[in-house]
Amino acid sequence: MRLLLVEDDNHVAAALSAVLARHGFEVTHARSGEEALRALLPDSGPPFGVVLLDLGLPDQDGFQVCGRIRKRTTTPVIMVTARADVRSRIHG
Repeated sequence: MRLLLVEDDNHVAAALSAVLARHGFEVTHARSGEEALRALLPDSGPPFGVVLLDLGLPDQDGFQVCGRIRKRTTTPVIMVTARADVRSRIHG
């Protein structure tokens, strides 16, 4: 299954990619919200089965990116974050 990993921290992305690849996922790494949205365009290859989305991206908030993803596709989105506040956990 193709998986889009949206994570700006290269160390975190490398670790997640390695684990996911060992479990059979074909991982595409996007480092920003805009890069993720470009990867989800119909002419970017076969569709992704799932998106792992970091909330703390450099160019825009992960919640905004998720909203834009929802307007384009029904691909499931799993939000990944280090945020611990209740608002972020409930909103996500």
